[in-house]
Amino acid sequence: MSRLGFVGLVASLESSVRTLKWRPEGTAWGEYYEDASYSEQALEQEKRIVAEFSDETSPDTVWDLGASIGLFSRIASRKGVRTISFDIDLAAVETNYLECVDKC
Repeated sequence: MSRLGFVGLVASLESSVRTLKWRPEGTAWGEYYEDASYSEQALEQEKRIVAEFSDETSPDTVWDLGASIGLFSRIASRKGVRTISFDIDLAAVETNYLECVDKC
């Protein structure tokens, strides 16, 4: 295969991959907050706690272990804290990623 043919093949594959869209659904952690796991009041309280803790401690970096869809990660991130979200559920990770691409 010539170099030009190889470059064309790679460009074609890259173009194909970029058009792929995965809309994750149907996992326990990916839909955790939609399944009424928290009361609205409890969820708002936890958001406040995370925001206040971030303000009080001024961390350089936050690791959100078991981040699910990254709800609390984004609270720290919006405060300018470098934030790394971890979760075992690939659908939750993808949902977090898509939310960040759309709004962050």
